[in-house]
Amino acid sequence: MLPFDQLEADSVAQLAFTVATPSALYGLLAQHPSVAAFKTALGTRTIDADDVLQRVRVWLGDFVPRIRFRHEAALCALVVAVESHGSKQIGEFIEELASLHVAELSMASRVARIANKRRKATLSANTAVIVKLGNVPSRTGGPRQDQVPSRVLIPNSFTSARVA
Repeated sequence: MLPFDQLEADSVAQLAFTVATPSALYGLLAQHPSVAAFKTALGTRTIDADDVLQRVRVWLGDFVPRIRFRHEAALCALVVAVESHGSKQIGEFIEELASLHVAELSMASRVARIANKRRKATLSANTAVIVKLGNVPSRTGGPRQDQVPSRVLIPNSFTSARVA
């Protein structure tokens, strides 16, 4: 079974329509075998960000206002599966879905808000800034020039810094 087909499986749909809150659905989808298989396929580059966005376009082609969106459960599962992917395109997709306030996609947009919040927290914790100091003049009684670091790695959280 292809990774996208696994997200459209009946087990994912049943889960999405029996859980009342987006946070509960997010938690259950994060543990679902179809989502895990999709994450594996994404991690091994069997599929990439372009494939994901192409499938979303195909699904959204079935969107009809005032009628339940038949791919909403798969879209929820997809958002959970791609949340940790570092692609800018995926980030924009999750942000756009999270910003929607459409009745036909109400659960998908709320799950996307949770994923977007987690994504931003994770990605900001994994980024850092390297500051190049260049030549630092030595002061009387200060360290020798060869003892002064040339770069300092500052994590985004600014709670600690590592001298390189």
